[in-house]
Amino acid sequence: MTYAVVRNGSESLYLELEPDVVMDLLRDITHRYESLFTFSKPIYKAGKGAFLFSVLRDGYGAQCCDNSIGLPIIDLATTHISGQKGALHDWSDEIAGRVIAKAFASTLGNIQE
Repeated sequence: MTYAVVRNGSESLYLELEPDVVMDLLRDITHRYESLFTFSKPIYKAGKGAFLFSVLRDGYGAQCCDNSIGLPIIDLATTHISGQKGALHDWSDEIAGRVIAKAFASTLGNIQE
């Protein structure tokens, strides 16, 4: 089994998931977050990569790492991730849901109709 590292800038997270499963998770997180914006375009205050990184770290407990040790790297700065409900797994998680909801709530003052 090949695991993956997710990178955002100089920070990296180690996930004990195969790269295609990590991509499914990232698409699902994006879908859940963007579906909250029913009246405007999605807003990513610190950028989409930073948002996804924080949900993986704070919501799913992914561990920070210093070196990819030859593992596949998913670079959030260069990888296009569009929202899509998870096809490989039900990624619903209460803690991750709270992180997503908190990020959404932080944008409410910035939404323009």
